[in-house]
Amino acid sequence: MSTHLNAHEKRKIAVLAAVDPRTIDQYLKGKAKSTTSSRITDALRQMGRFDLLRIEAA
Repeated sequence: MSTHLNAHEKRKIAVLAAVDPRTIDQYLKGKAKSTTSSRITDALRQMGRFDLLRIEAA
């Protein structure tokens, strides 16, 4: 599985995490706030995208 996310995948993650899709980019850069990061981490796990989890979240 590629570590690149297309716009559709970002929207799916954003909906699951209840965040703006731009926040997904911030998460991947390591700049999201902790509460937001935990929601995105949960969404990524639900989608099986373990390759995108940040190191401290794994």
